[in-house]
Amino acid sequence: MTENDFFTLTVQRGEEIWEYEIEKEPQESLGIVLEDKAVKECQNNCLFCFIDQLPGGMRDTLYIKDDDERLSFLRGNYVTLTNLSKEDIERICKYKIPVNISVHTTDETERKLLLRNKRAGNLLKRLRKLDENGIRMNAQIVLVPEINDKSLLKTLEDLIRFYPNLYSVSIVPVGLTKYRNNLYPLRTFSKDEAKTVIDEVTKFQERMLKKHKTRFAFLSDEFYLLAGEDIPQADYYEGFGQIENGVGMIRKFTDEFNDAFLKSKEKSPVPSLIVTGTAFYPYLKKLFQSFWPDIEVIGIENNFFGKNINVAGLLTGKDILENLKVLNLQDYKQVVFSANLFKAQSDLFLDDLSLRDLQKELNIKTVVAEDAVELIEAIWGEYV
Repeated sequence: MTENDFFTLTVQRGEEIWEYEIEKEPQESLGIVLEDKAVKECQNNCLFCFIDQLPGGMRDTLYIKDDDERLSFLRGNYVTLTNLSKEDIERICKYKIPVNISVHTTDETERKLLLRNKRAGNLLKRLRKLDENGIRMNAQIVLVPEINDKSLLKTLEDLIRFYPNLYSVSIVPVGLTKYRNNLYPLRTFSKDEAKTVIDEVTKFQERMLKKHKTRFAFLSDEFYLLAGEDIPQADYYEGFGQIENGVGMIRKFTDEFNDAFLKSKEKSPVPSLIVTGTAFYPYLKKLFQSFWPDIEVIGIENNFFGKNINVAGLLTGKDILENLKVLNLQDYKQVVFSANLFKAQSDLFLDDLSLRDLQKELNIKTVVAEDAVELIEAIWGEYV
């Protein structure tokens, strides 16, 4: 999996089998490129599909609906297993290919409704096949009010039967943009409903800790934000294996920030403006108020997708630019952005506005930070 820092690559050529032990940085690419074959496209029509909620006119790659087990191995993508042939399953089992699975629910009727695919109901049979062949699996559940939330505990009880091969499950609330015309009517979780989900999952986790010494299922940060509850401590996340699904991002960032600050807390900060989304804004603002009150943090509301989408990674350059243009930027030496605001290995925001163009428009230095350590270094003026 892409979050691991060590893995073994097995290569078979004819009758010869070679094994390579590969070490890399966590979250770094595996360095493996797919042969030039078309990516398998999704055959589902999910009620909550984020791509269906995109407006027109964005870059073409954002509209690709992949459901490819090869990308699951290479990039950590999640697959539904609905478009796999018998031969595909046999190949996964033969070569012991790990796979990330979009489960959502184990109830056949609910899963067929959620995915709007009559082939979506054979999930448990396929999980059993993968489990019997020792395939390492990771799962996610997109939770939708009034559709699969009431069956959540039953789904978790079904999935724990495949532990330890199926080793963890992330649970995230459905994300809804304002572009849902003519789509299935869905809604987000209320504060009380989010609290109920947290309470139910916490009780399940306590039972799993006693029985299996793992919580097994982990809630994304969004549930705690919706419920107005504190983010759990680091040990709750058991190594942050589901962080790419937004599970524990706030805790990991906060702890790394505190550690980095305490190592050089006497340094003088550069007058800076930190840009983030409205979800993370209260946490980041509190951190800087504790250490450097003069550092300003701004939470940008997502006008492009709608206020329900509040994570920094889905902000557009236009929304950021419009918010910053009305500020008195002469008070700052630099504006600092998180790297997850940009297309991979580029300076393009989600709407293809470039950081270079934004910097030119605002006439101020800009800095991009990959993580909490680089953010601290940026504030010290040591990171460019």
